[in-house]
Amino acid sequence: MQGPWKLGAPSQGYQLPLTPAQLYRAGIEATNAHCAKTYNKSFDRLTEAQREEVLLGLSRNTIKFDSGLPVRDFWTALYSTVME
Repeated sequence: MQGPWKLGAPSQGYQLPLTPAQLYRAGIEATNAHCAKTYNKSFDRLTEAQREEVLLGLSRNTIKFDSGLPVRDFWTALYSTVME
């Protein structure tokens, strides 16, 4: 858990200095920040269509988090957990 932390290639898998729990928390916080900025609501207050739009944006990597957290890493971790 010590740096320096460089961006790895997608083929290298997870390369962030966060534990899985920290990644989930940071990703949820960043997703809610995106929703507040875009819709003036947190994710849980969005309509079904808006939630679907956000989830598609996460899955397609078209959303960029202001925090700098890589959306692809968050989505991959979240999706793999849900699909298990």
